[in-house]
Amino acid sequence: MARWALHQFLADQLKAEIEPLVLAIGHTVETADARATWSEGRGSYDWEGLARALKAPKDVLRKYAEVKVDWRAVCLEVGVPEALLQRYYTPAPDGPRVRLSRR
Repeated sequence: MARWALHQFLADQLKAEIEPLVLAIGHTVETADARATWSEGRGSYDWEGLARALKAPKDVLRKYAEVKVDWRAVCLEVGVPEALLQRYYTPAPDGPRVRLSRR
């Protein structure tokens, strides 16, 4: 684990050096065994702000409105017996996992 943490730290340091260089170049850089892929990134729109600026009619807003129910909050407020809770539990299909991370 300690060796992995050290190598991950060194890799993160190299990444921090490489990223600004590739961003400055403005295109993907490749070597025989590595690639730093440059992309424009993904933009986003503020659809709600735009709809409000357009003063969308209420009937159009109602047409696309949806009610979201927090089912977990509902069950917790009502109170769930442990036996019933277990009946509705589904374990992860791929079983337990391990995630490595630096401290």
